Parts: sequence; structure tokens; C-alpha cells
Amino acid sequence: MRLDQATDFEGTCVDMCPEWEREEREYQNNVDPLERYPGTTRIDPSRAVKAFHRPAAGNDQPLPSDVRPPRVLHQTLDYLFHTLLPTLPLAQTHPFLRDRTRSVRQDFTVQNVRGPSAIECNERIARYHILAVGALREQSGFSESQELEQLRKVLKSLNEFYDDARVSGVAVPSPNEAEFRAYNLLTHLRDPDIVWSTELLPRSLFTHPLLQRALALHRLAQRANLARGERASPFAFARLFKLVADRDTPYLFACILCTHFAEVRKGALEALRAAFLRQHSALPLATVARMLGCDDEAEARSVCELVGLVVRVDEGGVAVAEIHKQAVLKATTLKPHVSLRLVEAKRGKASYQDVIDGKTSGAAPVVAAAPVPARPARPPPAA
Repeated sequence: MRLDQATDFEGTCVDMCPEWEREEREYQNNVDPLERYPGTTRIDPSRAVKAFHRPAAGNDQPLPSDVRPPRVLHQTLDYLFHTLLPTLPLAQTHPFLRDRTRSVRQDFTVQNVRGPSAIECNERIARYHILAVGALREQSGFSESQELEQLRKVLKSLNEFYDDARVSGVAVPSPNEAEFRAYNLLTHLRDPDIVWSTELLPRSLFTHPLLQRALALHRLAQRANLARGERASPFAFARLFKLVADRDTPYLFACILCTHFAEVRKGALEALRAAFLRQHSALPLATVARMLGCDDEAEARSVCELVGLVVRVDEGGVAVAEIHKQAVLKATTLKPHVSLRLVEAKRGKASYQDVIDGKTSGAAPVVAAAPVPARPARPPPAA
């Protein structure tokens, strides 16, 4: 069948999780604790959310009754981000939310919904992934690479949605487009060619302050040893960390950039090592901490010692690092670290919900989900 002859597929499920899946998962004892009636192993229909199902070769198209239409998908995200997320620590809800937001994206894809509802929901999901990358990087079991993989997929979909809408005559596909084009640029810091595609955007987007800030950060990152493994330009790394710390660099920008801090710091120490002779005075740890964007001297000491630099206390009682051409840097992996000064300080008092809804990035207000017809609730199991 030709694509232009295909009929639209519309989901009819009005619940966050289809009834058939609820029954199947309860029978298989595959109910997440966040979906259960308290104190039981039974699934609570008001808390159950459709799980992500990996497509298999030869699988038939799902039934409409198992697919949620856009308004229910919007409502599902409201539940996940506004009701569930604030009740528990971010790390505790993350595995569940990561899977269930992936399922939301899957239902949009199955129905080929690419308009305003898909755009807004995917924008919120992208912010959630960025938030997780910045805030959960120290957590045991958290995979930064997998989180970034999902983020890039969401951003790729958003770019396609924006482009399709513009081709169809929509001048402004989303008031937040510049924000997400900027995120896409920052998730490809190693790729110098991404700038070329960014320059093809409409002038109103290209000149947007968020995109211009992302371009400035990308340029500095390229000079700070994130392009082709070449030696970092002298002190480009210090300018990069200074720009990250700048008040006009948004919180979620810093969350993405912190995934490169360890690599930039190693390149920075190599550049400093090549710039100083042994007879030069050792660098105070306070100076090293400032240049490398560390939270404090303790973090700077940890970074220096991990790469094999000697850290000592000089005659004046000042902690210093011996960085010079004769120093030998070890090839090592720096531990993931949540940056309090450069990243978390930018969030201030904003809640995670505020971040996801774009309140820390100047985004347009999230549209309230359309009401869904009420359904009879299954009573909880007898005690």
C-alpha cells in the first residue's frame, strides 16, 4: 500500500494503561511497585501506566484499544510528571518514568501524530532526560550513555516535527523550537558539521539568544579538546567553564555540558602540563579548581590525584598541584560527579516539575490536558 493511501490509525484507549495489559501483567506478576495498591501485589488501574514494548519482527499492528490517543498521552505525562514525580526521590522514580515516557513516544509514533500535541509532549520528555543526566550521574545503576541515547532520539523526532510543520506552512511549529534546536547542538559537541545544519535554520531561529549561546559553547568545546582528540587550545577550557557558569546559560544547558566536564578537565590538565616548566611555581588548588570548574579545592585535588599529579602543601601552607612538562598524566576515567556550583546552583528553588515544564528555560506554558471521560474504577482487593 502506498503511504498516501494509508488510513490513519487512531487509538481508543482512555486509560493510562490498557485493560488487557493490566490483566496480563498482573497475571505474570510483572507489576511495578509504583503501580500497586499499597501493601499488595495487585495492580491499581489509577496508577498503572502502559509499559514500553520492544517491536519484534512480524508483529501485527496493535489494536486501537491498546493505543492511547494524544489527549490521553498528554494526561499520562501530567500524571507522571505532576503527580508521581514529586512524591519520591528522582532516582527512585527514574527507571519507571524512563520506560513509561518511552511508551508515550511509542504510541505517538504508532498513530503517526506529529503535530502540536506530539511536539509539546516530546519537549517535556526531552527536558526530563536532560534533567536526569545532570542530577543522577552519581547514582549507582544509572547509565549516562543510555539516557543520552534516548535524549538524542527525542530531539531527532522533534527536529523532524518542526521541519514537517514548516514545510506544511506553519511558520512557528513551537514557541520553544530554539530551545530544543540548542539542545540538539549541545548533544553533538564532537561534531563540527552540526553547525552547518544549524546555519540553515530560519534567521529568526538562528539569531535566538539560546541558539547563539549554544553556538558559543560549541565553539569553545571544539577548542577545548572535544573535536578530534587534538591538544586543547591554551585556556579555552577556562573560558568554557566561565561561560557555563554565566547566569545567562540555562540550567538544562549545564546539565548536558556536564557530561563532558571530565574530558575537558583531562584535556585542560594536559594543556597546562605542556605550558609550564618544572621551575615554575606549582599552581594553588584554588586556582586549579576555578580554572577546571570544580565545586571546591577537594574536587580539584581528587581530579589531579586521579590523573597522577602530585598535590602537596607548600611552605606557606597552601595546597598546590605540581603541573609541569615533566609530570606524567595517567590515562584514567574520572568519576561522574554532580556539579553543585556550575549546574545545580542554576536550578535554584525550581522543582523538577518546573524544569520539565520549561519554567527554568523561559518556555511557553504547558497546555492543560483535555479531560478524559471517567470510567468505573475497580475496587481495591479485599484485605
